Amino acid sequence: MDTEANGEILRLRTALRDLLAVSSLPVAWVGRQPRDIAAGLADVLIGSLRVDFAYVRLCDPTRSAAVELTRGDGWKEFPEWLRRHLAVVRWLSGREIIPDVGGGTEPRRGVVVPIGVNGEGGLVAAACGRSDFPAEVDLLLLSVAANHAATAFQSALAEQDLRQVRSELETKVAERTAELRRATTELQTILDASPVGIALFGRDQAIQRCNPAFERILGWKADEIAGHTVSLLGDGRDRPGGLAERLRGGEITSHIETRLVRKDGTEFDASVLCAPLRDEAGSPAGFVGTIEDVSKRKRFDDDRERLLKGERAALAEAVAAKQRFWDLVNSVEGIVWEADVPSFQFSFVSKQAERILGYPVDRWLSEPTFWADHLHPDDRDRAVRFCETSVGEKRDHDFEYRMVAADGRAVWVRDLVTVVVQDDRPARLRGVMVDITERKRAEEERHAHLWFFESMDRINRAIQGTHDLEQMMSDVLGEVLSIFNCDRAWLVYPCDPEARSWGVSMEHTRPEFPGAFVLGRDLPMDPGVAEAFRTVRASSGPVRFGTGSNHPLPEDVARRFSIRSQIAVAVYPKGDRPYMFGLHQCSYPRIWTTEEERLFQEIGRRFADALTSLEIFRNLRQSEARLEEAQRIAHVGYWERDLETNRVTWSNETCRIFGLVPQERALDRSAWQNLVHPEDRQMVRRAAAEAERGGPRYDVEYRVVRPDGEVRTVHSQGDVRKDESGPSRMFGIVQDITERKRAEAEVRESEGRYRYIFQSAGVSIWEADFSRIKGAIDDLKSAGVRDFRQHCSAHPQFVEQAVAMMKIADVNDATVELFAAASKDEFLASPQRVLLRETLETIAGVLIAIAEGRTSFEAETVLQTLKGERLTVLFTITLPPAPGRFDNVLLTLMDITKRKRAEYLAGQVFDSLPDRVSIVGRDYKIRRVNPAVGRKWGVTAETVVGMHIADLIGMEAFEQVKRYLDRCFAGEDVSSAEWFSAPNRQYLAMSFSPLRPDSSRVDAALVISRDLTDHMLASDALRQAQADLAHISRVTTMGELTASLAHEINQPIAAAVTNANACLRWLARADPDVEEAREAAARMVKSGTRAADIINRIRLLFRKGATPRESVDVNEVIQEMIVLLRTEATRYAVPIRAELGAGLPKVKADRVQLQQVLMNLMLNGIDAMKDAKATGELTIRSEQAASGQLLISVSDTGVGLPPQQADQIFNAFFTTKPNGTGMGLPISRSIIESHGGRLWAAANSGPGATFHFTLPSEVEARP
Repeated sequence: MDTEANGEILRLRTALRDLLAVSSLPVAWVGRQPRDIAAGLADVLIGSLRVDFAYVRLCDPTRSAAVELTRGDGWKEFPEWLRRHLAVVRWLSGREIIPDVGGGTEPRRGVVVPIGVNGEGGLVAAACGRSDFPAEVDLLLLSVAANHAATAFQSALAEQDLRQVRSELETKVAERTAELRRATTELQTILDASPVGIALFGRDQAIQRCNPAFERILGWKADEIAGHTVSLLGDGRDRPGGLAERLRGGEITSHIETRLVRKDGTEFDASVLCAPLRDEAGSPAGFVGTIEDVSKRKRFDDDRERLLKGERAALAEAVAAKQRFWDLVNSVEGIVWEADVPSFQFSFVSKQAERILGYPVDRWLSEPTFWADHLHPDDRDRAVRFCETSVGEKRDHDFEYRMVAADGRAVWVRDLVTVVVQDDRPARLRGVMVDITERKRAEEERHAHLWFFESMDRINRAIQGTHDLEQMMSDVLGEVLSIFNCDRAWLVYPCDPEARSWGVSMEHTRPEFPGAFVLGRDLPMDPGVAEAFRTVRASSGPVRFGTGSNHPLPEDVARRFSIRSQIAVAVYPKGDRPYMFGLHQCSYPRIWTTEEERLFQEIGRRFADALTSLEIFRNLRQSEARLEEAQRIAHVGYWERDLETNRVTWSNETCRIFGLVPQERALDRSAWQNLVHPEDRQMVRRAAAEAERGGPRYDVEYRVVRPDGEVRTVHSQGDVRKDESGPSRMFGIVQDITERKRAEAEVRESEGRYRYIFQSAGVSIWEADFSRIKGAIDDLKSAGVRDFRQHCSAHPQFVEQAVAMMKIADVNDATVELFAAASKDEFLASPQRVLLRETLETIAGVLIAIAEGRTSFEAETVLQTLKGERLTVLFTITLPPAPGRFDNVLLTLMDITKRKRAEYLAGQVFDSLPDRVSIVGRDYKIRRVNPAVGRKWGVTAETVVGMHIADLIGMEAFEQVKRYLDRCFAGEDVSSAEWFSAPNRQYLAMSFSPLRPDSSRVDAALVISRDLTDHMLASDALRQAQADLAHISRVTTMGELTASLAHEINQPIAAAVTNANACLRWLARADPDVEEAREAAARMVKSGTRAADIINRIRLLFRKGATPRESVDVNEVIQEMIVLLRTEATRYAVPIRAELGAGLPKVKADRVQLQQVLMNLMLNGIDAMKDAKATGELTIRSEQAASGQLLISVSDTGVGLPPQQADQIFNAFFTTKPNGTGMGLPISRSIIESHGGRLWAAANSGPGATFHFTLPSEVEARP
């Protein structure tokens, strides 16, 4: 006990001594560098704590400064350990004790102590061979030493920063002091060298300092003037004292020019400027003043002012003289000018230039070639050449030419030019340009009038030279071609844009430009010709086409007929449709002048008069023929009977009516009466006799029997013509009314059919009299009412009055039934009873339709039956076009109550569907959506309507659905289901149905989409779960086959070992048999390959996750599973027989999943036969079924299917095995069905059962 106590006391003393040593470290580290502190700490750890390894890292988290030191080699792997450790934990949050850091050679224990929070201040690491290291005392000493070191490190860094800041501050102070001294020296140098006197005044206005210039200007020495106030220089408003007062008043600077007194009493002119000075507090501390002697400048200013007065007087005289010259020049009615030679650049022009031509004078003077540039293009070469020739001959000249004014006008000028000659050569040109435009215009007008009258005389001679219409047209067009010197002249008829065709009546052309039209041929009216006709007829004068006009020539017409310019005018002969008279210019793009247009228009008028006259002559010649033709067409003839001779004279048409040859125009009364139907002869005689006796005029309808036996009905009227001797003749007309009689019969029949349809129609029909309503509307229009919609809204009583004015004349039986009336009379007694307040809106619509002249109106409205039941009807009214009568207007009412109710229900279904329903137009814009669409996108359904689909769902999603919409617009019903990645990932099932307003076209698409994202995610999860379950099943099955698989693998491995030993023996002979050794090595490679194949198949079955589907040979998969399960089958003495069909097509399948299905079925078959007493057999067959699919069968001769439970074997967890899971067959069925096939079981006719499954072949699956 004493020994242990002494040992403990010794340890405590040692720890206390070490603690005291560590505690004294901060004193030793005062003023030391950071690296010395780290080195001292490491040395203390090695020396005082007696450790084999010490690592010190000191750092400042606020800066990048860090110090690292290592002592000892007891922990060589510490840097790598620290890197790996920090990669895991990122920072040290507490002490770390490492049991063994010796690397296996010498056992050592290590410790790492962080400094600061999470090691921000660094860390200390130590390693020692003591078994109890680190003890609590060691940890305490390490922590204290580390903290003291960190504190000293921070103090050292702070002291470094302080020393650096102090050094930088001392440097800046030294620099600023030197700069201030330099500035002071420079300022003093400037003050001494300044020619301006500068003085510093105190707050009491006493002079404190001044520069040499101040002494020189005032004659005072600095020491003489120091302490004196500004009163020494005088005082007053214009003295420096006054300036001081103004500075104290707040002015920034003050300046005056005054006279000051020098020391010797002389005065001088001085410029005084003062600026205030302020102390640190901003209070006035005095001012600085400058004084400059300006006496010489004042004298100079006085002399300059005297000179300026003289110059101004001379200048005024010169200006007056110049003004007189300008007044003289500008009074000249022309442009006075001067120009250089030979450039012709103007050096002077008078103001008249701007008035006459509109260009500012500075342009005349600044542009070197102004004169030549503004000459008229047609006169430029001539004028320039003439002027150059005259100048070269030094000859004064005058000539006339045109210049282009600023507004584009052509101005005629007469230029009188004088050539100024110096040293026998032209130096300048002077002249006057006189505006002679009016004179030239008068001359041109006189020539134009003379040309106009001569041309019209030629046209009149051509018109008066013949009475033949065609010849007159030809003569006039020939003269026009010559007068206008054009290439074609033509006349088109009719100039009517509404006509179906048009033709060219006459055309004259020059030989080099043959005719553009075919004479006498009717051409179909096309839009271009019709538009030209409208343009010409809309104009009161000629219309220009082509260059310089507002009407371009059609490109194809201009190119085909080589037309460059065209002018045309409408010609209106009386009694006929208009012509179009025109000219073509083909040789060049012609701009028709005003004089040419005037002459052309006058020729058109003369043409109209001539055509009217000749048309009258032609009409007179044709009148009789037309009359005869009119009688024939109207079946009206005339007759005359001589009452004395009873001779009857007939026109040709009368003969045709009675079936006679027209030449037999005269016959007696008896012959005429023989042609009258026997039953009507007495009536005809009686009517004729009464007319002859002065009774009623002869007016009778009777039947005629033609010579060929045809019976016709005629209407004959006549009057008795009397002379002085009494009745002499009877004159009248006869009309064949057989067709009219037939028409009347048809009308009566039609009326009967109408009444039948009217009564038997399934809709309500009213016959109404709206004449009073039409009259009231016309009265309102006369009173100035134009907006009847607004009038009906503002005057609802007018609508009620209109209802009262409406008279219902008749209704059909459907109306009586629709409105539950006992009879038609009951309904007609007061039809207004069926109207409701809502109906008045529809009546107002009818009134508006009548006022606007529409011929129909349709609307949905509400009525009531006579029993008070509400009806929704489709109201339709047919209105007569103006100026038709409104006394018999038809109204139809169709009961749509059930349809509206169905529409309402359809709308409710549309709005309440949880699926997103929308109607999309062919422009991909949304026409209607249900609320589900709005909820999906977080907006109202009304906001979505009218939007483009891409604006709603994004361009990427729009591109996905656009191809389906296009197919739908083509008339196809389309369905799709796919993933959409934008705007968020979702799986949508969509249908696209075409909407057809009629059977011929698709107007829109009905799009219904259902979000199946959750369903698909659940399906994916289910498939993943099934895949995991299948994997577990495979792993479980492979675990059960471990012994068999090991035996299967050992066989090729044992064969390989045997062949390897044989190879060694062959090679170990004295004379090595290389050939035998090679064969043994080949057998060894084959055995190794066989083992590798078996292992690869096992590895595939153990693989987790889906494998890609590929083209698989089913027979090959069956052979692989036979090889894999052969040992298991041999173990239970079960032979395996394969009956594999040849040439089977491949299938698109997951090879591993097919292997799992075959393995489950084959193992089930082996398991069913392993306890059988009789010898069993497992048979695997493959063949191609009649449907094209592959059929695979696995048949055993075992116990067979369980009785009364055969339909449950594919249910999950159903099993007949003691240790079975009940998942093999369900998993197998799901795998086969996912491949598009079917798995089922059937009992054999003998013992055992057979499992069949089908797979679609690649040939069958290919579209």
